[in-house]
Formats: sequence, C-alpha cells, structure tokens
Amino acid sequence: MVFGCASAPGPAFSERPTPESGRSLLYVYRLDRVNSAGSATLKINGQKVGKLKHGEYLWLEVPPGDYEISLRYGGFPWSMGWSKVQFQARGPDARFMRLEADALRIHTRAGHLEDDARGARRERYSVNLYHAFIPSDKALPQIRQCHATGNRPD
Repeated sequence: MVFGCASAPGPAFSERPTPESGRSLLYVYRLDRVNSAGSATLKINGQKVGKLKHGEYLWLEVPPGDYEISLRYGGFPWSMGWSKVQFQARGPDARFMRLEADALRIHTRAGHLEDDARGARRERYSVNLYHAFIPSDKALPQIRQCHATGNRPD
C-alpha cells in the first residue's frame, strides 16, 4: 500500500521527517525547461497517485520493496505511451525524482519550415518529459521552488 499527499495548490515545499517505521519517502517534483501547460500523470505499481504541472511536487511514503513508477506526459490522443522506471525503497530514507518537460526542434529539410493553414511559416517541435533521480543536496534547492499539487487521483 502506498501513502501520499497531494494538498491544495499553493503551499510551498515542506520537507517531511524521515519515517521511523522503516518506510521510504519519495518526492516527485517538476521543473520544466519550456513553458508547458501539460500535466504529467504518475502511477506507482499501476495505481494513479497524481498529476504534476511545472512547479509542483508531491510526496509518497512507501514500505520497503520494489516499485515501478509510470509517467505519461499530457493526456492527448497523440501522446506516446507510459515511460517506466524501477524504484527500490529500502527505508528509512528520502529519494527525489525530478520531472522536466523540454522541447526539441524537429529537423526538416534544410531551410524548410512547415506552412500552417494560413500559409504562415512555422518550426516544428516535440515536447518530451524526462525523469531522473537527483541527489538530495541538488534536489532540495530545486524542489524548494515548487508548491504542492492539487491534482489527486481520480
């Protein structure tokens, strides 16, 4: 069983005490390189635990064990499937996972830009969601820029 928190939007990051029960804390936070309105859905072992937008975080308290974290950016029909990463909780400890949306320019023929319906020229980009576990000394200054998400599981 996974326990977590996703309070109303707005409260700034607050570090939780390390659980005494041998459980692990997993913080998941999102800081994007590009301004993006899309949400990232997060599941642990197939159980939806929340959605994160840029500048949001959530925390989970998990018992020792092996977990599969699944992430999906957006909910659009053209979104590619779920990205999955393994996570081992060996408590008591705290781990930090950063999510980050970034845009990559899609290369087209040299000097060619796509024309939209009005004939205006535009470049094409792909927005991607990246994830990585970050050491606490680097993660804490980053996550302090975030606020708790209000996106709870449905």
